[in-house]
Amino acid sequence: MTLSVLSEIAPIEPAAAVVARQAQHLRPRERVTVSEAAERHRWIRDTRGARVRWTFDRAPHMRRPMDCLTDPRVRLVAVMGPAQCGKSEIPNNWLVHAAIYAVGKFVWLQADKELMKAYVREKISEGMIDISPDLKARQLSEVGADNILRKAFEGGMVVNFIWPVGAQLRMRSAPNVVIDDFDDVPEDIGGQGSALTLIEGRQTVYEGREKGFVGSSPARGARRGIEALVANGTDERTFVFCPHCGEPWPIHIDLLEFEPGTPADAERTAFVRC
Repeated sequence: MTLSVLSEIAPIEPAAAVVARQAQHLRPRERVTVSEAAERHRWIRDTRGARVRWTFDRAPHMRRPMDCLTDPRVRLVAVMGPAQCGKSEIPNNWLVHAAIYAVGKFVWLQADKELMKAYVREKISEGMIDISPDLKARQLSEVGADNILRKAFEGGMVVNFIWPVGAQLRMRSAPNVVIDDFDDVPEDIGGQGSALTLIEGRQTVYEGREKGFVGSSPARGARRGIEALVANGTDERTFVFCPHCGEPWPIHIDLLEFEPGTPADAERTAFVRC
């Protein structure tokens, strides 16, 4: 048997130092919106792989729904839109805001387990936390604080990533919930109801502070899924400004025009008429 002798025992941290280090968490946090937090603290990769700051230059329509997540009058934000229009960036930036300005637990649901794992790895870890210094600095380094199912940050903020299984939904409670690709999630989870109903049931202990985001492309029809959620709310629409007359108007597929011929001809000549 070999005994090793400690040459020096690390000193106990003085109580004053502990208090000084933790005092920052008692300081009232600055009130900013989700969009402001994203512009201040979020970094992304551009098409060349370079690290650049987040901007709304290409997605100005996402500012309004993001900022509803910091509006105390709003409990649920439901966003319907086509694929690749920026819907998923709304909860991503909400996470940035919460970690820095409004610490709170999250339950984040993806349509299935494999999608969830890929999303966390590519969009949350590699695509956001690892390249955003202010966010990375607040992530804890302890065991279990950074894995595919859980991200933990200073102040007691924990984000649990789940998929639509009854046990997952029953055991998680949080004031903040995210459901991505809502119309791809089964409408009934194990005979217990919809994912939204089950998750909202886990928010009851946080009554008055609960907040949710649901995003999806429509896939179930006008009276179901994301279309029904949007219709039952304020049913706001995104308008664009015509570059010719300057008037705001909604883009709709019925306004799309193109020359008849091959798909290549249609792609080359397509335009939207105000």
